[in-house]
Amino acid sequence: MPVLLVQYGQTRYAGQLTGRVLIGRKEICAIAIADPAISRIHAWIEPKDGRWQVGTTGGVNGVLVNGQPIEHVRQLSDRDTIDAGPVRMIFSLFDKVPRGIQVVTFRQANEGGDASGRLVFCSCGTPTWVIHGRSHRCAFCSEVIAATPAPVEVPEPASPAAQTAPATATAQPASNRPAAPATTTCGICQCAITRGQATHQCPDCHSLFHQQCWVENKGCCTYGCPQVGCLDQHSDEPVRPPSAPVFNEAAAPPVAPSYDYLLLTVSALATVLGLLAFGIPAAVVALIIAWLMWQRKSQSSKILLISLLLCLAGIIGGLAASYYWWMR
Repeated sequence: MPVLLVQYGQTRYAGQLTGRVLIGRKEICAIAIADPAISRIHAWIEPKDGRWQVGTTGGVNGVLVNGQPIEHVRQLSDRDTIDAGPVRMIFSLFDKVPRGIQVVTFRQANEGGDASGRLVFCSCGTPTWVIHGRSHRCAFCSEVIAATPAPVEVPEPASPAAQTAPATATAQPASNRPAAPATTTCGICQCAITRGQATHQCPDCHSLFHQQCWVENKGCCTYGCPQVGCLDQHSDEPVRPPSAPVFNEAAAPPVAPSYDYLLLTVSALATVLGLLAFGIPAAVVALIIAWLMWQRKSQSSKILLISLLLCLAGIIGGLAASYYWWMR
């Protein structure tokens, strides 16, 4: 079974992929990230026709595979890097988890919901979070998913003893009862909005958000709303994730070893040998160093410059010493 390695901040874990896995802000997701840059249902990974693919639900920050944004779905290959907002994942076809990484079990994605909405898969396979009382149009296949009524809590019937027991207390007058705090839920972070907090209401879908969540999300987060990304209309560039490698075993290009100190040692030896050979060894090493400095251009190190000066001194000293030794 393939393995998915996940990192969000300092948290790192991995698990085997056995079916469809959701990535998003809702707790129903197998990879649940409470971050404003992540949509309720941000992306998903699933097997299809014998291969694995990753898909985006069309959120503001989208999904990058190996640094390239995807439009809807893309097939995955071994060691592909997947970035969803601040979350970085590495897909591996081999069930080998790096040492020191916590191993978890990803729960499968099934339709369900909570008090705020429900998870639905449209005909094109895109998972969608539909808020109770609202309809949603898929951004890829244009299928309209009908709204559903919010669940109603039915109070449990009173026990027979409570029904027959005489009332011994007088009901408190409504005017003297403490008023329950009026709270609602932010459409982005899904946290309660309490009295006194700065809020912002979307002018199109009329969803209510924390003012800070509205700014950090760069607008509304309701799928299909025209206010999605309204604070970032002049930037078509998606939010880039951190460029640092996530895992030690990530497929990063190897760094070429430096031969600067080795050349410094060779320059010293060539200078000594050049004292008896008219500076020829030092001249050969000087040509090699000059060629390397020309290749590197502005990235040449001070060690190479010192080596070149040492070779030039060896050439001059070799000419003088050899002439005195062999010619006289």
